[in-house]
Amino acid sequence: MIKKLIIPMLVLSCLAVLAFYFINKEETKERPDRQDFTIKDTAAVDRIFLADRMGNRITLTRQPDNRWMMNDQFLANQSYIDILLTTIRKMEVKNPVPLSYREVAIKELATTGTKVEIYKDDELFKTFYVGGNTQDELGTYMQIGGAKDPYVVHIPGFNGYLNTRFDANLRDWKTKEIVPLSPGNIASVSIEYPQQPEFSFILHATKEGEYHLANPSAGTEMSQTLPPPVARTYLGGLKNLQFEGYVPGVRNERADSLWNSVPIARIAVTSHNNQTRRMRVFPSATARDNPIYQDRMYLMFEESPREVTQVQQGTFSRLLKTYPELAGQK
Repeated sequence: MIKKLIIPMLVLSCLAVLAFYFINKEETKERPDRQDFTIKDTAAVDRIFLADRMGNRITLTRQPDNRWMMNDQFLANQSYIDILLTTIRKMEVKNPVPLSYREVAIKELATTGTKVEIYKDDELFKTFYVGGNTQDELGTYMQIGGAKDPYVVHIPGFNGYLNTRFDANLRDWKTKEIVPLSPGNIASVSIEYPQQPEFSFILHATKEGEYHLANPSAGTEMSQTLPPPVARTYLGGLKNLQFEGYVPGVRNERADSLWNSVPIARIAVTSHNNQTRRMRVFPSATARDNPIYQDRMYLMFEESPREVTQVQQGTFSRLLKTYPELAGQK
């Protein structure tokens, strides 16, 4: 009887050993994606999606000229793009999350983390989640999508944390460039001064390098040819012209009221491919309350008329010329 049981028992033992081996192998087998946060070939990245638990969603898309659009609507801040690409190219695992903090880190990543999707050739290449920073602020908790374990990620040699670089706040990613065009790609600049129409002008630039200046209030068009050096100096001054930031605490109703009031100037800048950016300039209410802001003005864009930005008069004067100034009459 005992002899009859030996063989089945041996078979069962072998099966148990094999089952343990394969189960254990499944738990411990190497999964390179778990720690592979680095993306070396960032030149091939053509889309990045960021989504936080506050409902913010941003899709950054590379354009043929290597500039990036945000949500197919706004030009993205190129310096932020450069920092983000540098980050995903250089960041590495610093160390595993200590076991004592592992469950907390996983919970925080699930409840407050930012989801990051990286695309190459319009195909999803990698997904990972970005959480909070370590107590010493020299690392950031991250976890590859579908992976089991989170890790502390950093950039070797950089003393700081990384999670602010994956901010999904829409405003932070918008470019602050007022005229996001190269001077050679500007087909026209139109500035209307409602309260001083004699100062209004339209500057037309042809692709052949000819420039024409008109004063709409004079009832004539193409009233004069503008010397190329004068036109190029003006258009060149618009490059890298930026607003300071957004005016905080402006409610939608107040923004609507401001947008529909009489501005200091209405401005339209059109590219040679017929893309037009329209904006309006207003006196700064902040300047009345705080002497520090006396040289500031409000600037609002037609594409987002409920957002009020602030510019310095001295800087903005590069754009806000008058017809007499450009025509050499002043």
